[in-house]
This record gives sequence, structure tokens and C-alpha cells, in this order.
Amino acid sequence: MFFSLKSKHKISIFLSICLILSTLFYDIYLCANISSFSYVDPNQVVEYVEYEENAFPYEETILEKSDRYARAVENYKYIFPKATTSIILVPTTKSDDSGPRYRTILINQKKLIDDIYTHISDKINKINIFDTLVEHIDENIYFKYDHHWTAMGAYYAYVEFCKSNNITPIRLDKLKKVLINSKWQGSIYNSTKDDRIKYATDEVYCYLPRKKHTMTYMDSNDYGTYHRDSCVFTDLNGYTAFLGGDNPYTVIEVEDNPKDKCILVIKDSYGNALIPFLCEHYGSIVVIDPRFASEGFVETLKSISNVTDVLICSAVYQVEVGKYVGQMENIIKNDIKKQTKLISAGVDLDKIYISTKSNINK
Repeated sequence: MFFSLKSKHKISIFLSICLILSTLFYDIYLCANISSFSYVDPNQVVEYVEYEENAFPYEETILEKSDRYARAVENYKYIFPKATTSIILVPTTKSDDSGPRYRTILINQKKLIDDIYTHISDKINKINIFDTLVEHIDENIYFKYDHHWTAMGAYYAYVEFCKSNNITPIRLDKLKKVLINSKWQGSIYNSTKDDRIKYATDEVYCYLPRKKHTMTYMDSNDYGTYHRDSCVFTDLNGYTAFLGGDNPYTVIEVEDNPKDKCILVIKDSYGNALIPFLCEHYGSIVVIDPRFASEGFVETLKSISNVTDVLICSAVYQVEVGKYVGQMENIIKNDIKKQTKLISAGVDLDKIYISTKSNINK
């Protein structure tokens, strides 16, 4: 059939085939050179390397916003005065322009986190995980092409949380490691649309909690309530495998752990990968994402009468995101008003405890 066509048609078809083949070979070339692309000079790939939403320089303007953030953190201590309240600010990453060995944490974030912590009361347990992550930087602690850390990175933060709270962390080799996806395209390409990483992928691993547990959560899409037998969704193929993604309210119950051990976690998406490790220690884990939760969450939670721990865990950049800090404030606004009245009446908050009621199943 091809040979029966006129010459101009043959030329047209030939050129089309050449175009297809050249595109195919270029795509193959891109894939073959992804590893070197990961470590190019930042001046060559500004969009990817800077990724400004999640990697920013150390600036005084960030610290100017730390006072408001500090007040928001300390308000949780007011609501749960007998609980040990801890905070973990998670460093973000960028490519290392000094050589091709590995990706590195932004060099100035340790000082940034320490400076933010100076704005927060010493009643809060302030955990700087920067040095620990640097010690393990040769390991796969951050995704290459997504802005989150991996389960491995979250594990090292969990270990630091345990150390600071006199808890013995579970050894990683005691947990089952599961490959969720061997070719996951993370957020970096979707954010930059840079063709040089169009085919760049990461492997997503999860570590399954060894203790039997159940999870009840309110979905952020339809606000329906759902139940699962695990807080790790092995049927999902990306970062959403941790807790099923970001949802307003989540309650994890671990039947073999003490019922009087309850931790409340206030988090953004970085907290998702850390929370499954807490199943080793707490009978109840209540998780709130301020970005989706509504005002007055204390009355919405599952009957917390004895919160023993509070953990606030988010990426460090949330400190300067006014909307996020505002939501941290708003979801406890009614409860803070109650506490203010108690203080004005001369009540010692250290001698009382706020009980809560639940309508999570409504």
C-alpha cells in the first residue's frame, strides 16, 4: 500500500515517522539522564531546584510571623494543660549544587527552626530534627521528585520524638516494609511542568504497624465517615498511602496498647508518614489537619477525656503561611474563649482537664 502512494504522500509519511521516532528517542534520552538532572547547577533549572513553595531562603520576614505561630502552638497547651506538648518543624529539601552524591537539606533551616523555637514557650517540648536528618542524608529520607519526606525520613523524626518523651522507639527492622509504587511521579513535575523531569519517578515504601488497629476518618472530599483496618493504605500508590491522604479528622485505635495513652496530632501532610509509627505506643491517636477541620474541633473528636500527649508536626514553611496558622487558631477558637474565662475567674488550668464529646459519626 505504501509503495502505491504518490511521491509527495510518501515524503509526508516518512517525515511523520521521523518526527515520531525523534520524539521517542528524545524521551528515552530524558529518562536516561534524569539522575544527572537531579544534581545540575541551580542556575540551569531554577524552577525545579528552588520550588519556592517549599524551599525558601532564611529571611527575617519568616521570624516576624513566628510570634503568631508560637501563640497558636501554645494555645493547645492551654486546652490540654496536663498533656506533654511537642512540636516538630520538618526541614524541606532541594538539590545539592556541590556535587552529584546526594540531595541535601537546605543549609540554613537548622538556624531557622531554632530561631522559630525561641518564640515558643519552654512549656512546649521543641524538637529540632535537622541534625538527625543530616546524619542520614545518604539514605532515602526524601523523595527526589516530590516535596515530601519518605517513610524513612519520618521514622527518624519519630525516633527523636520518642527520645524526647522517654519512649522506646520500635526498631525499623521489626516492621514489615512494603513497596507501594516503584514508578511514582510526585508533585515536582506537576508544579513546574518541566519536561526534563516529565518521566522522573520515585519508589514509595511504607512500613506497616505491627499492632492490630482500626482507623476511622472523615474524608476531606465528601465529609463522609469511613472505617479501615489499617492506617496505611496499601491499595493507594503514592504519598496518600499514609492515612489515605489529608483528612479533617482521623481516629486510630490500637487495642493492645494502654487505653489511657492518647496522643493528639495537629499536622499538615508531612505528619502523615510519621503517624503510623505511633501505633506502637498509644491506645488512641487522634489526628487533625487544620487545613480541612472546622471550628470547635474539641467537641467533634472521639470522646477524649485523657489526652496524654500533643504533637504538632508540619513543614517549617507553614510558619509563614497565614492561612494555615489561622486555621490552627480557628479550630480551637471556642475552646480558647472558654479557657480565657476560666483564667479570668482565677482557675488554675494545671488542675483541670477539658473533657470532649464526639459527633464524628454523624
